[in-house]
Amino acid sequence: MAIVIKSEDNLYRYVLSDGSGQNKLYIMGINPSNATVENGNRINNNGIIEENGLLNSDPTIETVRNIANHHGFDYWAMLNIYPQRSPMPNNLPLNYIENEHLININEICNIVSDNSVIFAGWGDSISIRPYLRVCLNEIATRLNNKNVQWKCAELTRRGNPKHPLYFRRINRMDILYQPFINFDIAAYFE
Repeated sequence: MAIVIKSEDNLYRYVLSDGSGQNKLYIMGINPSNATVENGNRINNNGIIEENGLLNSDPTIETVRNIANHHGFDYWAMLNIYPQRSPMPNNLPLNYIENEHLININEICNIVSDNSVIFAGWGDSISIRPYLRVCLNEIATRLNNKNVQWKCAELTRRGNPKHPLYFRRINRMDILYQPFINFDIAAYFE
């Protein structure tokens, strides 16, 4: 059963996850697109909605799900540097809303398990708004005490971890066979 944690007005999505196992993969993207959960139970906790039900996917989530399955993960969660929904990162606001960013950090820290893997996949879109690097740095700093392992599949020419939809591939299945490599998040901010 899939779970989504989002704002009451559905403008912000903090977490989208699926699976029930102990071998967990967390994916860090730039911002959420359209994927959500439908036909499920709904809990309202001071304007933060947690809903479980059927996954209504999009191309990024389908790719993430396939990567997780192929690499032996039985649970995955899509996290994002900034939680505002937009299929086009260029449509993100010029300035971020600090309260939404803080909610995002708290939800990420609540869901990420100690000693787990976070797959970095935000691509060069991190450069479209100066605050995105700041938000990521704050998220990574808060996750330091969880001893997470940052991984990616390949880097862009600018040194950013590639978004899963843009991996180099000869055919559609090549993406599944991309090995994970270590991604030094501390060095990324130097």
